[in-house]
Amino acid sequence: MWESLASGKIVGKMAKRMFIAVDISAECREAAARFAGSLRHDLPTAKVKWEDPDKLHLTLKFLGSVEPFQMAAIREAVDKAAGKVAAFEITVSNAGVFPNPRKPRVLWLGVKAGAKEMSRLAAEINKNLPKGKFVDEKRGFLPHCTIGRIKVPDSAIKLAGAIGHRPFEPVSWMVTEVVIYESTLLPTGSVYKAVERIPLLLS
Repeated sequence: MWESLASGKIVGKMAKRMFIAVDISAECREAAARFAGSLRHDLPTAKVKWEDPDKLHLTLKFLGSVEPFQMAAIREAVDKAAGKVAAFEITVSNAGVFPNPRKPRVLWLGVKAGAKEMSRLAAEINKNLPKGKFVDEKRGFLPHCTIGRIKVPDSAIKLAGAIGHRPFEPVSWMVTEVVIYESTLLPTGSVYKAVERIPLLLS
């Protein structure tokens, strides 16, 4: 009935990999796809696994492996957090790399307007989740949308240096809900499924 993960945590075979996020708009997906396409075209030697535009999102909390009996606590935590934050406008308007341009690993689009509300949502969710039961983030919360993961950092030094100077036309939309996602790992890559959508307060 049980299996051990690489981390040493023991979980049931019914456990699912899950995360909590805010969806991006169709317009932002299209803009992100164009932006990534221009980088691929201009810097083709960079070894990057580009994210499928349909899967792009803004993560609030990565949960890791979740047992079925834990879902009620997750729903309650998100519901409480969503009940304290009114629907808000968000703007994605810049790009960068993690952790730094010398050793780039992740390419991202950043949040300008709406960053405060995103941070509050993330903090409220963390506060309401049972302590010690889910993955703890080692770095502070920075709202962003991952558009690519660098497979060979040395191949992407030029890309990392260029991305911060390449304009990303700002895209804005209204955030009205928080989504609990299930992530299934397949040989062809991960597949995301929305498990539940929880609305924010109406302003």
